[in-house]
Amino acid sequence: MKKFTKLLGIVLIMALVMSISVSAFAASITINQNATATEGTAGAETYNLYKIFDVTKTEAQENYQTTAGGAGTETGFSYTISTANPWFAKLGTVTDGVWAAASGQTWVTLTQSAGDATVYNVTYDSTKNTEAEAKAFAEWLYSQKGTITADQTMTSDGTNAVKADVADGYWLIDSSLGTALVLATSDVVMTTKNQYVTDDKTVAKTNYNVGDLVDFTITVNLPATIDYTKPVIVHDTMDSVLALKDSSVSAKVGETAFTGITLVKSDAFDTDHLSDHAAATGKTLFDFELDISSLAPATGETASAKTITITYQAELTSAAAADTGYVNEEFTEYSKYKTVPNDVEVKTYDIVLNKIFTDASSDSSLEATFQLYGTETTSTPGATADDPPTETTGKASTPISLIEETKYEKYVRPDSDDTATTTTMITVKQGTTAQIRGLAAGTYYLTETDTADGYNKLTEDIVVTIAADGTVSYSGAASGSGAVSVENNSGTVLPSTGGIGTTIFYVVGSILVVAAGVLLVTKKRMGREG
Repeated sequence: MKKFTKLLGIVLIMALVMSISVSAFAASITINQNATATEGTAGAETYNLYKIFDVTKTEAQENYQTTAGGAGTETGFSYTISTANPWFAKLGTVTDGVWAAASGQTWVTLTQSAGDATVYNVTYDSTKNTEAEAKAFAEWLYSQKGTITADQTMTSDGTNAVKADVADGYWLIDSSLGTALVLATSDVVMTTKNQYVTDDKTVAKTNYNVGDLVDFTITVNLPATIDYTKPVIVHDTMDSVLALKDSSVSAKVGETAFTGITLVKSDAFDTDHLSDHAAATGKTLFDFELDISSLAPATGETASAKTITITYQAELTSAAAADTGYVNEEFTEYSKYKTVPNDVEVKTYDIVLNKIFTDASSDSSLEATFQLYGTETTSTPGATADDPPTETTGKASTPISLIEETKYEKYVRPDSDDTATTTTMITVKQGTTAQIRGLAAGTYYLTETDTADGYNKLTEDIVVTIAADGTVSYSGAASGSGAVSVENNSGTVLPSTGGIGTTIFYVVGSILVVAAGVLLVTKKRMGREG
């Protein structure tokens, strides 16, 4: 019995307890909650105490763990359980006076007491007197508690110790964080080292075109000690310029699809949803509620840590302003514990185009038109490992479609919900500035398609490069700093067609030469005849 009591108490203590002191059958349990093992907020934590077995002393002892004797032979005390104890039915059944262990329960045997038919003596299987088996029995007890009401409950505020006076007995303790601990007897002082849920959030990249789908990934790490009957809730606060695509939400545990995820959207979550950040003005609020009951280990299976990976998409809408960082905040809540919020940022950029006609600074009627092209990537597959695939980039074959928000001044890429008419033409007047919004980092090509009469149209593209940090650079027929300035020079290009040209002179000259030849031949003939 000695090893039985030690193993059941010590095995789970190794995972959850910093220090423990046990003295003989005093009636108290003290818990110091250690909230320093996490970066989140533990808050008040509830501990439920379940009395599994009664303890009967036959003689006084100062410390039962140091008393000599082998398993099941130790003198001084014995374990019993009453048929009125709800745990009796969990451990086995009695049919016609014969007790049989419940399915999966292989650790203890109950025999009816000779003096009282409502009391059964507890005998532990000595062949299972190992730490691994003791841990398995503890987990089995925890998995069987179901709706059994705790004999006592105590709450820790995360800072001060909490103490409960209890009757002598063999106790199961669980907490609101799902950790479970079986103790050999009462009068235990312990400092918990609870394992907490952790999480992380990432975004595929930090800048996008308007209309692009932004890929988000959230990972939720579940400790082995989690209570699988309690939900895990992932709170997300997204700027309204990002439109969540409900159908894109999916989850996996490893490579296996996880179906216990439910998307819940609301415009009015309470302040707990927002952590310690500002109010939800202009935000989209939603939760991923995770029912983790299907992840609970089977009977006899050792509990292990698990990771749930959640992926979803949101479209960047045309309401997004250039160079503004749109923050998406996420944190996870489990029982009384909340993780530290994870923030990811999404941006979109712009090109500012200045139009200049030389020698005509006061003529605001002059205008030119442009088209903006993106970059097209062509991949050429390689034949062998020594000849890897190659990629070439260049000007796309079709111009980018835009919505003209303000005539001559502001253009933006459309998103999927925009109903305004799109155009590929960007018209800029003399002395005005045109902003082209909603662009991701990359290389773009500005092609001038037409310009004012009397001015020379650009003969080559302006190559505009937007770096990942939003810095704009350009090459080609452009000048200025910050914005791209395009200058058209006045002048006349001599025509190569049209007008009388020189052909007529060649024709007339040829006719005259032929006529002169005819006249000369005629004169010679007339001379011979005369």
